[in-house]
Amino acid sequence: MSMRIWLIVLAIIPALILGIFCGYYIAQNGLWSIPEPPPRVYIALGDSVSTGFGVDSADRYTTLFFDKLVEDDYADEYINMAVNGNTTTSLLSSLYNMDEYCLDYFRNAEVITVNIGGNNVLAPFLAHMPSTDEMLEIINEALEFASESKDMADEIMDVISEVRNIMENASVIEAIAFLTSIRKTFSTLQDTVELFQRASDLEVFELASFLLEPLPAEIEDDMDKGVNAFEDEFIKIINWLEENAPDAVIIVNTVYNPIPQDFLGSSIESYDAVNSQILSMNNIIQRESQAKGFLVSDVYTRFNKEDSVLDLMNFGMDMSALIFSFDFIHPNKEGHKIIAELNYDSFSSVSVTT
Repeated sequence: MSMRIWLIVLAIIPALILGIFCGYYIAQNGLWSIPEPPPRVYIALGDSVSTGFGVDSADRYTTLFFDKLVEDDYADEYINMAVNGNTTTSLLSSLYNMDEYCLDYFRNAEVITVNIGGNNVLAPFLAHMPSTDEMLEIINEALEFASESKDMADEIMDVISEVRNIMENASVIEAIAFLTSIRKTFSTLQDTVELFQRASDLEVFELASFLLEPLPAEIEDDMDKGVNAFEDEFIKIINWLEENAPDAVIIVNTVYNPIPQDFLGSSIESYDAVNSQILSMNNIIQRESQAKGFLVSDVYTRFNKEDSVLDLMNFGMDMSALIFSFDFIHPNKEGHKIIAELNYDSFSSVSVTT
């Protein structure tokens, strides 16, 4: 073997030994382990419906939807970025001002749900409604009046009975008693008149009038402004999502109408005004989302299938806590369950094909 070949062999052997040693060291210290892929993230955007206002965290539609994604191995992490009171204006602002840390979540997002628009049209309506505390005061006032009315009715019946007895057995003594009863009758009638004068001032009648009569023009004007802003801002929101979450499956919910068509046999006049605005927004949601290839969960249509939309709202007696809730805006547990099912049905229509 020539000297040249020996020199090549001698040069290769140390390199081989070094390579084997380095490989052993790297393997022992885990430096050759394959890096774990980034987590598959589900992001919830929206308003108080997405935050789960009024229900436990485990009963939110976003939580229920995420649980189903995990169960079927489609997601690993859940981030709820919804904010109570969000309109398209405030949501768009938060997206435009998002920091790089949060942007990374969107770039790696697997699924994004969007529930927005309800406050655009309902905020002007709710601004003229009493708060929960004020509602309790109104109900207590009405109950107190009902109790006084019953007592007054009982007193009137007693006076009438007393007068009838005197008339049937008239004598000098009874005649004097009769005059006394007449004075008592007039006093009772005067109290009754005063009671019913107070009734006209009860706030419960003002509230009923607000619900049962057509909406004031200024409220309809404010709702028009909210809906007009919705179209431009919603398009900007989905454009932002398309750019910053290019690989995500994006699901947009239509806006449901929480105002019932009737209540206790009386037609709610404000229903039609609110409903026409919501239908306008839902047409925009359907048209613009489908144009982007986004999915739409039609919450509006599904909620309308119920005998009364109030059956899906946090309105009524909570028997477990013995508390009456006047929240007719936010979904209860059953309402959230339905939204989660709609979202997963929408997601499944894509995941099965891909």
